[in-house]
Amino acid sequence: MDTRRRNASSRARVATAGAVLVALVLVGVVITHDADWHAAELAVDQAAIDGAPPWAHAIALVIGDTLAPGGATVIVLAIAAITWAVRRRSEAVLTSLALTVVPWWATEALKLIVERPRPAVRGVAAISTPSTWSYPSGHAAVATALVIGVLVLLAPTLRERPVARRVAIGLSVVVVGVVAVSRVVLAVHYPSDVVAGPLCAAAFAVIVGEIRRAIMRRSGRASSRR
Repeated sequence: MDTRRRNASSRARVATAGAVLVALVLVGVVITHDADWHAAELAVDQAAIDGAPPWAHAIALVIGDTLAPGGATVIVLAIAAITWAVRRRSEAVLTSLALTVVPWWATEALKLIVERPRPAVRGVAAISTPSTWSYPSGHAAVATALVIGVLVLLAPTLRERPVARRVAIGLSVVVVGVVAVSRVVLAVHYPSDVVAGPLCAAAFAVIVGEIRRAIMRRSGRASSRR
C-alpha cells in the first residue's frame, strides 16, 4: 500500500508539473499576441530603465554575463565537481547535472514554441543575448536550476538543521529574485518572462526528480531480487 501511495503521489507531482508547463506555454502564446498586455509590460520595462541607478545597471550587466551560457556551464560543472568531492557517488553527480542542465535547456526550448520578441525600450542600447526570444527568461531559469542544484547538494546537512534550511531557501529565493529583476532592468525581458522562467525551471526539476526516484526504486527492487 505504501508503494502504491508513493507511486500515486509521484504521478500527481509529475502531472502537476506538466500542467504548470502547459499553462505557462499557453499564457506565453496569449500575451505575446495581446497588444494591451504588451504595452503594459513595456511601460514597466521603461519605468525600470528610467528609475534604475547606474550601479543597478552595472550589477545587472555582471549578472547577465555570469549567467550567460558560458558562465552558467562553468557553474554547473563546479557544482557537479563539488558534489563528487562531497558524496563520491556517480549517481549524485548525475542527479546534480540533470537537475541543473535539463530545466535550463528545456526552458530555453520553450522559447522556440512561444517566440516572443525581446522588448524594444526607448533610450536603451541593444544588449547581446543568447536567444532572439524573450519568454521565458533563460537567466531566471538557470538561476533557479543552479540554486536547486546547490540545495540538493546541501540537502543531507540542511535536513538536520531546520534553521539553516530556512535560511538557505530564503537566500535562494533572493538570488532568483535579484536575477529576475536584473533582466528587467536591462530591458531584455518583460516582467512576465522573469516570472515564467523560474516556474518553468522548477516544474522541469520536479519531473527530473520524480524520474530519478522511479529509477532508484526500480534499481532497489531489482537488487533485492538477486
